[in-house]
Amino acid sequence: MLTIDDSRWPLVSTRFRGLGTPEEMAQFYACFEEWLAKEEPFP
Repeated sequence: MLTIDDSRWPLVSTRFRGLGTPEEMAQFYACFEEWLAKEEPFP
C-alpha cells in the first residue's frame, strides 16, 4: 500500500507498507516527476 501526502508542499510524506507493486511505483515516480517539474528547491 502506498500513501502520498503533498498537501503541505514542500513537505511531502510518502509511505510504502510492504513491497510496492509496479503500479504503486509508477504512481510514486509520476508524483516525483510533478514535484521536480515545479523547479523549486528541496528544503
